[in-house]
This record gives sequence, C-alpha cells and structure tokens, in this order.
Amino acid sequence: MKHLALLMIFQIGFLDCYLLRSFKQCQTQTSKEIFYASLPSSFCDKNFALPFYTPDVVGNYEPFPSPPPGGEKTIVLGAALKFDMIEYGMSMTTSDTIPLDRDVKDLREPGCKNWNYPSNLPSTSVVIAFHNEGLSVLIRTIVSVLNRSPTKVLKEIVLVDDFSNINEFPHLGSELEDWIKKTNKVRISRNKKREGLIVSKNLGVLQATGEVVVFLDAHCEVGLNWLPPLLTPILRDPATLTVPIVYPIDHTDFSSRSVYARSTKPIGIWEWGLLYKELHPVLAESQENLTSPYPSPLHAGGLIAFNKEYFLSVGGYDPGLKVWGGEQCELSFKIWMFCLVLEDMILG
Repeated sequence: MKHLALLMIFQIGFLDCYLLRSFKQCQTQTSKEIFYASLPSSFCDKNFALPFYTPDVVGNYEPFPSPPPGGEKTIVLGAALKFDMIEYGMSMTTSDTIPLDRDVKDLREPGCKNWNYPSNLPSTSVVIAFHNEGLSVLIRTIVSVLNRSPTKVLKEIVLVDDFSNINEFPHLGSELEDWIKKTNKVRISRNKKREGLIVSKNLGVLQATGEVVVFLDAHCEVGLNWLPPLLTPILRDPATLTVPIVYPIDHTDFSSRSVYARSTKPIGIWEWGLLYKELHPVLAESQENLTSPYPSPLHAGGLIAFNKEYFLSVGGYDPGLKVWGGEQCELSFKIWMFCLVLEDMILG
C-alpha cells in the first residue's frame, strides 16, 4: 500500500490554476462576516486592483524572455527495475540524473500568459510536509518554487519533516540541512514523533509567517508564473481558498504531459465513497473567460492556497485525519457550511 500511495501522490506536477467557491447564499450573519470582523485592516486591501487581460501583450509577471521548454523524458536503462521504485514509489535513479533546476514544459492555456496581476500581492509561505522522501525530488520541488516565484512575494518555504527515519534515509539529515543553509528562504522543522501528513500540514501553518500559505507536495514542480494567479483572488477576498490544476509527472522517466483537453474547465466533485472526481465541461469561450477563476464545489487536496488566518478560523484540518485522502472533502464541506469561499482557477 505504501508503494501504491506514493505512485498516486506523485501524479501531481505543474500548476495551472483554479478556485473553489460556495454556491450557498446565507441570510444571517455568517462565519465569513465574523471572520472579516476579526481581521486587521491590512488583510483587506481597499485599493485592490483588479487583474486584467491584454490579449496582445504578455502579462506583468510572465518571465521574459520565456525559458526554453523542458519536462521531456529522461531514459535510464533498468531504472524501472531498481529497488528505489518500491522504496520511494518513483525512480530516484532517474531523478538523480536530472538537474535540480530543470526547465518545465508550459502546459497552460495560451491566454494564461496575457493576464496582469496586482503589484501588492500578499506575502506567502510555502509549506511542504514530507516523510522518508527522496532528496533530489524534494530539492527539485524547493528549487522550482524559489526560481519561479516573485522574490518580493515569496517570504519562506517551511519544510515539515514528519519523523523521517534518518538511519535508513541519511540524506534527509545533515545533507539536507547543509543544502538548506545555502538558501535564505528555506527552513526545516522536525516532528518528534510521527504525526501524519495532515497534522504535519497544520503544524506547518502554525509556523508560517506569511499572510498566505500554500501547501505543496514534496514531489512536484511548479510551472511558469504559478503564484500570482493563486494569490490574486485571496487578495480580493481573504475568505477564499484557491486550488491549482495539476499535470502528471511520470514516476519513471519524469516527463510531464497534460491530461486535460483544451477549452475545458475541470470541476471537482465527489461521490458517496468520498473520492475526488472531476467533470470536464467543454467551453467554447474566449481565452479570457477560459483562463479566469471559476467556482467548484470541491478541491482536490494536496495543493491549495489560503489566507493563514482564514484557515485557522475554520479550525484548519481536522487533527483526527492522519494520511492522504479525505482532507479535500473535510475542508470543502467546512467552507460550504461556514458560507466562505472555495474557488477553482485555471492559473493564467
């Protein structure tokens, strides 16, 4: 089961974007209103500048010049038969041959490049929880965040080590700590006992110092201009949880690809087994509409962004949850019941 779980989790890669919004209208004073009343004035920007779309002009946060495409297959003979495929659920033999700062394939809709976002985006902490993770995959995740996030916006990356076995995975000890010392925005905390993924994420939020917290898995790579689209709806409305669209990275050759048809906006849904599923309506709309944030009743879990105080005001994740699976329903249902905001976005 450990092997299967890791394989499933690793099918998360680059970010487009989406939001999740409650459709319910509340007639009495809502938890949302109570939350707003508790916020310092600095959280609600009265001078919020709306993002705007310029069809013939590249957006203000887009990298220039555009980096070369990456994310292609890396073939290492015999990699699929190595023991690390069982130990990590992915080929560390292959990962160790790939540059930590490799370029990524731009899988976004074309219109994503034409959005302009506010200059006063909130400070952001990225929280990454891990347990017995492969070193090169973990560091590549961190490097992608450092290299593709606006410097003035990214405040820190908080690593939460959920009691990894340093005797069996010594690379997560002094070798990882020595690498962290070479950075100026990465810090690590280590649980004194195994807490589980969900509790570890809660602990990461408590340690974060940014206005917004982003959860990422320890084995993903963020795409081009990934962060401003996630932060803008939260700047507009702090009671908003934003969720990225993700693409798979192959667990053997580390190639990336899109699993979504063009001109679709995937919507998160659930069935009675409480498994996350998606609908894929086809939208014959303009690129501006296609790449705008949109509502969805359920988020996928794993990768989300939210105002820190907002997350704490709804109680965070239930501490009774330990491992991956179920947290997406739990948090989405809370937002519905509290009449707060959960939106999907195609990250433009």
